[in-house]
Amino acid sequence: MLIMPKRIPEETKQRAIRLVMDHLDEYPNLTTACESVAKRLGFGGSSDIRWG
Repeated sequence: MLIMPKRIPEETKQRAIRLVMDHLDEYPNLTTACESVAKRLGFGGSSDIRWG
C-alpha cells in the first residue's frame, strides 16, 4: 500500500518559513533551523519547510 504525504496548507507553509527566517540567527545553519521548526510544527522532516 502506498502512503501519500499529507497536504500542508499554504498558511502553515508560510508560517514555517517565517519562523525559520525569523530565528535563523539562533542556529548554526539553515538545515538545523528547518529541522527545529519542522519538529515544533509536527512536520515529517526539514525538507518539508524548504518550499520557499
